[in-house]
Amino acid sequence: NLPCAARPAQPGDKDALLAFLQREFPGRWTFEFLEILANSGRISDYMLLWTEDGVHGACRLTFEDSAWPIERFYPYHLPRPWGQLGSIGISASQRGRGFGLALLDAGLRRLHNNGVNGCVIDWTTLVDFYGKCGFEPYRSYQQAGKAIG
Repeated sequence: NLPCAARPAQPGDKDALLAFLQREFPGRWTFEFLEILANSGRISDYMLLWTEDGVHGACRLTFEDSAWPIERFYPYHLPRPWGQLGSIGISASQRGRGFGLALLDAGLRRLHNNGVNGCVIDWTTLVDFYGKCGFEPYRSYQQAGKAIG
């Protein structure tokens, strides 16, 4: 048994989640969390991983009725209702202990228990990690650039 528990974030968890994001993922993930809340998003769309020391992991879930619904990105080949998992992250000090897989499993169970039939992860380089739960590449990207001037 891992000394952790995953559950949906509640309104009283805002400060703990924000502190985790600012400490471990200051940048885009913190910005997106604040934007979601500022635009009437649900804090409960986040799953939190708690240890005896507090929040050490977070996973954002997107449902069709979320503030930033998945239709904006992947509406084409997934069975409905659609869902998305990610971003997902664990504190650097807690990585390698199985917490990431525990949080991924909890997020997928929550999506499933809420009727989601098709799930994607926006983008990742961690194909082997997500493959442990049956994910396989859905779409690939190539980076392009051009020098101007």
